Amino acid sequence: RMGFNEQLDIYISENGDKNCIGILLDVDDFKIINDMYGHGVGDKVLKHLAESMRDTFSDNAILGRNGGDEFCILLKDCNVEDMRQKIEGFCKMNRVFRYKGEEYTYSISMGYAEYPVHAKSQLQLMHCADAALYEVKLRGKKGSLVYDEGFDPEVRTQLGFALRDISENLPGAFIIYKADYTDDEILFANSELIRLAGCENI
Repeated sequence: RMGFNEQLDIYISENGDKNCIGILLDVDDFKIINDMYGHGVGDKVLKHLAESMRDTFSDNAILGRNGGDEFCILLKDCNVEDMRQKIEGFCKMNRVFRYKGEEYTYSISMGYAEYPVHAKSQLQLMHCADAALYEVKLRGKKGSLVYDEGFDPEVRTQLGFALRDISENLPGAFIIYKADYTDDEILFANSELIRLAGCENI
């Protein structure tokens, strides 16, 4: 993490006139992989993901690991429109791991932002990517989103984390719904509800 942040600082200080993209990504339900299949399998998943990052982005990128199952990427000298298809394609890649001769799939979530469109500093850039990643999680994981001003980087409250963490361990499906005649909206659905509805995400 420190090495990535140092390289990001250097790049932006030396190339402040060039656009770049900051990305944060993590493995969906990584704790479940570790708990069900063991930390050795979890390690293989992280290595597999890191290798796919290198194979997809290494030409113009700085790659790093924040810790645990969270990784960070800086794509140099490009903008969102240039890279959106590549980022989304990477997120949608088929990912598998093996356990006792059987194959199991796993997915990732990604949030990304563009300098200087969304952020004026390296710190703000990764905050914006973090806010976009959190929004993906709230929408059901397994996807990617570019930062929007409606995603407040400070919205990562304890309530939000508690809601997600508790809901994923409850034996049932539930939804939080704003019942407004002119502006109804699904605010949250846990993974069991999404699965029962036959959907891939919220």
